[in-house]
Order: sequence, then structure tokens, then C-alpha cells
Amino acid sequence: MKLTIIIPVYNEKNTILPLLEKVAHLDIVKEVIIVDDCSTDGTREILRSMQNENKYKILYHEKNNGKGAAIRTGLAEATGEYAVIQDADLEYDPQDLVKMFLYIREHNLEVLYGSRRLNKENKKYAGISYYLGGVFLTWVANILYGQKLTDEPTCYKMFKTDFLRSLPLACKRFEFCPEVTALSALRGIKIAEIPINYYPRTKEEGKKIGWRDALVALKVFLEYRAPRIFKFIHKHKIGIILGVAAILNLLIFKALFGFHPNNDTDSFLWLMEYFRGSFPDSVVAHPNRYLNPFYAVIGATIFRFLSVEDSLIATNIIFYFGLVFVTYDLIRRVFKSKFTGLVSALIIMTGYPMIRYSLTQVQDIGGYFWFLLTIYAGWLWWENKKIKWLLLGGVAVSFGVLTKESGCMGALFVGILFLINKDSWKNKILNFVYFSFLPFFTILINAARGKDVDYNSAQWFIENWRIFAPSNYTLFKWVGVHATTYNILWVFVLLGLFFIIKNWHNLHSNIKIYLLAVIPSSMSYYAWPLFIGRTVYISAWFFVPLAAYGIYNIYIKPGALYKFLAISAVVVCLVTPYALQSMLRYANLFRIIDVCERKPACAWNYFWHNRDNFSTTGDKNYFDYK
Repeated sequence: MKLTIIIPVYNEKNTILPLLEKVAHLDIVKEVIIVDDCSTDGTREILRSMQNENKYKILYHEKNNGKGAAIRTGLAEATGEYAVIQDADLEYDPQDLVKMFLYIREHNLEVLYGSRRLNKENKKYAGISYYLGGVFLTWVANILYGQKLTDEPTCYKMFKTDFLRSLPLACKRFEFCPEVTALSALRGIKIAEIPINYYPRTKEEGKKIGWRDALVALKVFLEYRAPRIFKFIHKHKIGIILGVAAILNLLIFKALFGFHPNNDTDSFLWLMEYFRGSFPDSVVAHPNRYLNPFYAVIGATIFRFLSVEDSLIATNIIFYFGLVFVTYDLIRRVFKSKFTGLVSALIIMTGYPMIRYSLTQVQDIGGYFWFLLTIYAGWLWWENKKIKWLLLGGVAVSFGVLTKESGCMGALFVGILFLINKDSWKNKILNFVYFSFLPFFTILINAARGKDVDYNSAQWFIENWRIFAPSNYTLFKWVGVHATTYNILWVFVLLGLFFIIKNWHNLHSNIKIYLLAVIPSSMSYYAWPLFIGRTVYISAWFFVPLAAYGIYNIYIKPGALYKFLAISAVVVCLVTPYALQSMLRYANLFRIIDVCERKPACAWNYFWHNRDNFSTTGDKNYFDYK
């Protein structure tokens, strides 16, 4: 019986000769196969000087493929009935191979591992992280595969050669260990172990395996144990990341601020009560809300079992998740980049108006969703010209009319696509009809409903412009609202614009068309008499993708530093709105500035003097600004 000893080697010039000397003195019939994985430290030259010696079979990789690939290369040349892996770093004593070889033959085993932990004389390990990592991976292997191992990541793994060759190995790096463990266990093998010696070295001394390899090993164990589940997770990993992030964001929001209806939501709650049969006079008191009945209808039907306040919050949370996932898929499609889509969705969910208003403001987040869904449907139509997407866009506009006026402004985006689409005027008109017949029908029905309360949207628009516009539309408030709405994000918006201009000639036409078409819809908030953050935020689907594109261009630069900077930028964008809201609370800064007659020192002192009196949750949002 012959044992094939496969020695994968990479940059081990100081240990390769002492190791081979130890292997040469093993008193067994053996074959030694050395696979150099493109060493660059002089190891390859040492091996070439030994090429004419008949004691070793030496193979070479022309590029660094990894330990697993080197093992598979050596295995293909093995002629022994048994095979074992021997690292070239002198951490393991080759004399242990003799007793392993005798044991595996005596007990006629397919697989035998040498366990460092079974040998009580082994007192040293490479470090606490390596020790704990090994214990954890061993525990995972035992739980998932019904083994009783003490040292799964051991290097000394001995097999019958035919059995090892029969395993569908795909490893390239250090994942050889978890892969052969998983595949052997799935064949019904109960892996045996015997004690071996261990003389660890540190990372400073050349140890190459790291924490990333532990994560890869965990992935391999999970992948082989539950391939269907793992394939599903792998296929939908972005969606899972977004879902987890969205839930975490909600939990943080609840912990810091709580889910309370705030600001002007009372009138919407009264409308919901009216649709449930209570507060009959609420419609007369707030006829404008009667024209936006979507939430009230949902609260009086689907969520009737909840209180009106909880119905409001539940509806908002559903819209919130819709915003997150639709944003991702839209921006991914436009920019042909999962990274840009993911970053856009993350920034949207934690935007300052979302934190300050939208998760507790009944109408706004619903308006954002129908606005976004219209744009998304329009873009899907642009990609494949299927009528069903125009119909979906029409439905979104219709519900936008019934939810919040901003919810129907996505129609401008689709209109721009109609204009720039290279098609006959006949088809343009037909597409317009497909898209707009339901919204027009909805507007007519809503106008008829308005007669019940002797009110219509035009009255609301004119009255509010007359009352609010003079105090809202000032340069000072324009700057202030935009500064707080997008805060730190402006840095990355400008960075994104820089890269858009720089890359313009090579920029995909999709990006150019999207940015052109989304501008009118995004800027439609200028038609609103109330110039505040929650109306400005429909411009997010113009500004946020620009910022994400800027961060993406940092991320793709070569070097770990740029990836770190890009990820750090995302984290800063996510945290800043929370920090801003925690500091400002629900104070009305513009009221404070007006009280102080725009004197900065007065405004600052006024804010800090009264800060403890401002609401932190928004459920009580009234402060007597004197």
C-alpha cells in the first residue's frame, strides 16, 4: 500500500526544505507530489533545483489559484491507494502521517482526520481568534452533518484516493477543508479522528488563513447542507439585505422616536372615523381631506380591526417597504448596477423627511409610493414596450390622485418618455390613452365626489397658494429646506454630477434618458404652496441616484481604501438624518428664525434654551413660539 502526500506550496522558502527532509525520513511506502502555486519569494527556484531528483513529483501553477486548486492538481497525479494533505509550513509533524496511515488501513476507513485538540500536549495555538474560529467551524460541521469531530479545520485529512477522487470538488482556496468534510458526510461517512501534534505559527510568521476564510467555510457548510435554501438566499441576497435593513431601520426609528401620528394627521384620522361611521361632521370641517380617501378607505375596510392610529401606521409601513424594493429595482435597471440600486434604496429609507415626517405623516409616504410606482411602470414600459406597464402606471396615478397630490406627478415622467420614444404619432396617442384613461376617469369621479362637500382640488390649490405661498417661497426658506432635506447627501450629489459630466460620452443612454425624464416630476414640488421637506422629497428619485452613482464611482476604484471610503460614505448618509432629527427634534426652525427676526445668535440661543420643550416623538408637535 502506498500513501500519496500532496504538498501545496505558496511562498514557503524558509520551510520547504526542512519539511521535505522530514517527509523523506517517513518509514512508509510513499509518493510525494509538490504543487507550487506560483510562489514569488524564491520557493519556485528551490523546487526547480530539485527537479531532477526522483524522490518528488513537482508540478507548477502559472498563476496563484489557491490551496484547494493546488490540491486538486496534485490529486489528479496521485497513484497511491491513500492520499493525505501536508502543508509546507512545519505546523504539523509528518511523523504523525505514519500512525494515521497505519490506523486508516487497519480499520479500513475511507476518511481519517488528525485532531490537534485530541492531543492534550498541544498547549499552543496561533491565536485566540484562530482557536475560537476552529471550535466554531467544528461545531457547525457537527450540527449540520451529524458528526462528532473535535477538529474539523485540521490540515491532516487522509482518504482512500479513489474515494477522494469521487467527490465533486470545486474548491480553490482554503475551502477544501469544509468541502471535503461536507461531501464525505453527505456520503454517509462517520469521520474518524486520532490525536496529532501541532506547532502553530502566527500571522507575522507567515500564516495565510484569515477570518474571511472562516466565513467562506461557513458558507460552504450551509451551501452543501441546504443547497436549495442556500441558492435561494444567494439568488435573492440583495432583497434579503434590503429587507433586514428596512426592518432594522423601523426598529431604530421606533426606539428613538416612536410610531405616533403627528403634525396635521388629525384630519386624516377623523376622515377614517367618518368612513367607519363616526364623526359625521369631520368631512364638513376638512373637505379637502375628503378628496384624498385612500387611507380612510383602507382603514375602514382592510384595517378596520385596528385603531385609526394603528391603521395609519400599518398602511405607511406597507408603503415604506414598497418604496425600498421598488427604488432598488428601478435604479438597478437604470444604472445597470446592483450597488447603485442598493445604496439608493438604503438612503431613501433613512432620508431626513422619512425620519421626520413620512413614517408618521399619513399622506406623504403614500404619495411617494404611487409617484415612484408610476415612474417604475413607465421605465418597464420603456424597456420592453408592453402595454401592461402603461396600465400599471395608470393605476398608480389614479391611486396617487386619491392619496396625495404628489402621488400623481409621476405621470410627467411617463409623458417625457412618450415624447422621446421613436414611434409614430398614432402609437404615441394610443399609448397615452392606455396610460391615462383610468386617471382621467378617477379625476372625474373625484370631482363628482367633491360636490358632496361643495369643494374641489382647484379651490384647495388656490386657497393654499394665497395663504401659504408668500411666507414659504423665499430664497432663505428655499436654501434652508433643501439643506435639511438632503443635508450631507449634497456632497455626494455633487460628486455624482461630477462623474456624470466626466463620463458623459461613455454613459449608458438609460442613465441620460432617466435623468432627463425624471426632472419635471421631481421638480413638481415647486407647484406646491407649502415649501417644506416632505413635499421636496419627491425629488429624491433624482438626487439620491446621483449621490449613489458618485459613491459607486469611488467604490469601483482599485484598492481596499476606496471601498472603505465608499462604504463609510454610505454609513454617514444613513446616520446623518437620525443625528439631525435627534438634535433638532420637532422644533420649527423657521418659526424660531422669524421670532428672532433672522438674527443668528438669537435663533441659536432660543433653540437651545427651549430644546427640552420641543417634542422628541412628534405626537405633541405644538409649541408656543414667542
